[in-house]
Amino acid sequence: RGPVAEPFSRRWPFAADLAELEWALVDVFDAPDAPPLQRAALAGIAPEAWSELRFALVPAHRLLALDWPVQRIRDAAHAGDPIPSLDPVASKLLIHRRDDLVWKRALSDTEFHALERIQAGLDFGSVCAAIAERIGEDGAAGFVAACLELWLAEGLIAGLVLGS
Repeated sequence: RGPVAEPFSRRWPFAADLAELEWALVDVFDAPDAPPLQRAALAGIAPEAWSELRFALVPAHRLLALDWPVQRIRDAAHAGDPIPSLDPVASKLLIHRRDDLVWKRALSDTEFHALERIQAGLDFGSVCAAIAERIGEDGAAGFVAACLELWLAEGLIAGLVLGS
Protein backbone atom coordinates (compact mmCIF):
# COMPACT_ATOMS: atom_id res chain seq x y z
CA ARG A 1 0.00 0.00 0.00
CA GLY A 2 1.93 2.97 -1.22
CA PRO A 3 1.45 5.99 -3.50
CA VAL A 4 1.35 3.76 -6.59
CA ALA A 5 -1.55 1.78 -5.14
CA GLU A 6 -3.52 4.83 -3.98
CA PRO A 7 -5.79 5.19 -7.04
CA PHE A 8 -6.49 1.46 -6.96
CA SER A 9 -7.24 1.40 -3.24
CA ARG A 10 -9.39 4.54 -3.56
CA ARG A 11 -11.54 2.85 -6.21
CA TRP A 12 -11.56 -0.58 -4.52
CA PRO A 13 -10.79 0.02 -0.84
CA PHE A 14 -11.39 -3.67 -0.09
CA ALA A 15 -8.68 -4.86 -2.54
CA ALA A 16 -6.02 -5.47 0.14
CA ASP A 17 -8.42 -7.66 2.14
CA LEU A 18 -9.44 -9.55 -1.00
CA ALA A 19 -5.77 -10.16 -1.82
CA GLU A 20 -5.15 -11.35 1.76
CA LEU A 21 -8.04 -13.82 1.44
CA GLU A 22 -6.79 -15.11 -1.92
CA TRP A 23 -3.24 -15.55 -0.59
CA ALA A 24 -4.55 -17.40 2.46
CA LEU A 25 -6.49 -19.80 0.22
CA VAL A 26 -3.35 -20.53 -1.82
CA ASP A 27 -1.12 -20.82 1.27
CA VAL A 28 -3.50 -23.25 2.94
CA PHE A 29 -3.78 -25.35 -0.21
CA ASP A 30 0.03 -25.64 -0.37
CA ALA A 31 0.67 -25.97 3.39
CA PRO A 32 2.18 -29.17 4.79
CA ASP A 33 -0.12 -32.03 5.73
CA ALA A 34 -0.69 -33.07 9.33
CA PRO A 35 -3.01 -35.82 10.43
CA PRO A 36 -5.88 -34.43 12.49
CA LEU A 37 -6.24 -35.36 16.12
CA GLN A 38 -8.87 -38.02 16.71
CA ARG A 39 -11.50 -37.41 19.37
CA ALA A 40 -10.53 -40.69 21.05
CA ALA A 41 -7.13 -39.19 21.93
CA LEU A 42 -8.89 -36.91 24.42
CA ALA A 43 -10.73 -39.70 26.23
CA GLY A 44 -7.76 -40.75 28.35
CA ILE A 45 -6.90 -37.28 29.62
CA ALA A 46 -7.59 -36.87 33.33
CA PRO A 47 -9.96 -33.98 34.13
CA GLU A 48 -7.32 -32.25 36.28
CA ALA A 49 -4.85 -32.25 33.34
CA TRP A 50 -7.13 -30.37 30.90
CA SER A 51 -6.15 -26.90 32.10
CA GLU A 52 -2.49 -27.55 31.18
CA LEU A 53 -3.30 -29.12 27.82
CA ARG A 54 -1.99 -27.34 24.73
CA PHE A 55 -3.44 -27.97 21.29
CA ALA A 56 -1.51 -27.72 18.04
CA LEU A 57 -3.46 -26.59 14.98
CA VAL A 58 -2.81 -28.16 11.59
CA PRO A 59 -0.30 -26.18 9.49
CA ALA A 60 -2.91 -25.85 6.71
CA HIS A 61 -4.92 -23.09 8.38
CA ARG A 62 -5.03 -19.30 8.52
CA LEU A 63 -6.96 -16.91 10.73
CA LEU A 64 -7.93 -13.68 8.99
CA ALA A 65 -9.16 -10.47 10.60
CA LEU A 66 -10.40 -8.33 7.73
CA ASP A 67 -11.95 -4.87 7.53
CA TRP A 68 -14.23 -5.82 4.62
CA PRO A 69 -16.51 -8.87 4.09
CA VAL A 70 -14.58 -9.82 0.94
CA GLN A 71 -15.62 -13.46 1.17
CA ARG A 72 -18.93 -12.25 -0.30
CA ILE A 73 -17.10 -11.12 -3.47
CA ARG A 74 -15.31 -14.45 -3.78
CA ASP A 75 -18.50 -16.43 -3.13
CA ALA A 76 -20.40 -14.42 -5.76
CA ALA A 77 -17.63 -14.80 -8.34
CA HIS A 78 -17.43 -18.55 -7.66
CA ALA A 79 -21.20 -18.89 -8.12
CA GLY A 80 -21.19 -16.76 -11.28
CA ASP A 81 -23.30 -14.09 -9.60
CA PRO A 82 -22.81 -10.33 -9.93
CA ILE A 83 -20.20 -8.89 -7.61
CA PRO A 84 -21.99 -7.39 -4.60
CA SER A 85 -21.30 -3.91 -3.32
CA LEU A 86 -19.57 -3.88 0.03
CA ASP A 87 -19.56 -1.67 3.07
CA PRO A 88 -16.65 -1.87 5.49
CA VAL A 89 -17.61 -4.44 8.10
CA ALA A 90 -15.02 -6.29 10.13
CA SER A 91 -15.01 -10.01 9.47
CA LYS A 92 -13.08 -12.89 10.94
CA LEU A 93 -12.42 -15.98 8.85
CA LEU A 94 -10.93 -19.41 9.30
CA ILE A 95 -9.34 -20.89 6.19
CA HIS A 96 -8.21 -24.51 6.48
CA ARG A 97 -7.65 -27.61 4.40
CA ARG A 98 -9.21 -30.98 5.08
CA ASP A 99 -9.23 -33.98 2.75
CA ASP A 100 -7.49 -32.01 -0.04
CA LEU A 101 -10.21 -29.34 -0.01
CA VAL A 102 -9.84 -25.78 1.25
CA TRP A 103 -12.65 -24.60 3.49
CA LYS A 104 -13.50 -21.15 4.76
CA ARG A 105 -15.98 -20.05 7.34
CA ALA A 106 -16.84 -16.94 9.27
CA LEU A 107 -15.88 -16.89 12.92
CA SER A 108 -17.42 -15.01 15.81
CA ASP A 109 -15.07 -12.62 17.57
CA THR A 110 -15.03 -15.01 20.54
CA GLU A 111 -14.12 -18.10 18.52
CA PHE A 112 -11.44 -16.11 16.69
CA HIS A 113 -10.10 -14.97 20.07
CA ALA A 114 -9.93 -18.59 21.28
CA LEU A 115 -8.18 -19.83 18.14
CA GLU A 116 -5.64 -17.00 18.32
CA ARG A 117 -4.74 -18.13 21.82
CA ILE A 118 -4.46 -21.77 20.83
CA GLN A 119 -2.34 -20.77 17.84
CA ALA A 120 -0.08 -18.79 20.20
CA GLY A 121 0.48 -21.94 22.27
CA LEU A 122 -1.49 -20.99 25.37
CA ASP A 123 -2.73 -23.78 27.61
CA PHE A 124 -6.39 -24.76 27.56
CA GLY A 125 -7.01 -23.24 31.00
CA SER A 126 -5.84 -19.84 29.73
CA VAL A 127 -8.00 -20.16 26.62
CA CYS A 128 -11.05 -21.00 28.75
CA ALA A 129 -10.32 -18.10 31.13
CA ALA A 130 -10.06 -15.69 28.18
CA ILE A 131 -13.41 -16.90 26.87
CA ALA A 132 -15.02 -16.62 30.31
CA GLU A 133 -13.75 -13.04 30.52
CA ARG A 134 -15.44 -12.24 27.19
CA ILE A 135 -18.78 -14.02 27.57
CA GLY A 136 -19.08 -14.78 31.29
CA GLU A 137 -18.44 -17.87 33.39
CA ASP A 138 -21.90 -19.35 32.80
CA GLY A 139 -21.61 -19.62 29.04
CA ALA A 140 -17.87 -20.23 28.69
CA ALA A 141 -17.75 -23.98 29.35
CA GLY A 142 -20.49 -24.77 26.82
CA PHE A 143 -19.00 -22.42 24.24
CA VAL A 144 -15.51 -23.89 24.56
CA ALA A 145 -16.85 -27.47 24.47
CA ALA A 146 -18.87 -26.72 21.31
CA CYS A 147 -15.83 -25.09 19.67
CA LEU A 148 -13.59 -28.02 20.56
CA GLU A 149 -16.11 -30.46 19.06
CA LEU A 150 -16.31 -28.37 15.88
CA TRP A 151 -12.51 -28.03 15.58
CA LEU A 152 -12.10 -31.79 15.96
CA ALA A 153 -14.82 -32.45 13.36
CA GLU A 154 -13.17 -29.98 10.95
CA GLY A 155 -9.79 -31.65 11.39
CA LEU A 156 -8.31 -28.37 12.61
CA ILE A 157 -6.42 -29.79 15.59
CA ALA A 158 -3.29 -31.78 14.78
CA GLY A 159 -2.07 -32.71 18.23
CA LEU A 160 -1.90 -32.01 21.91
CA VAL A 161 0.78 -31.64 24.56
CA LEU A 162 0.26 -32.18 28.27
CA GLY A 163 2.07 -29.72 30.52
CA SER A 164 4.47 -27.00 29.43
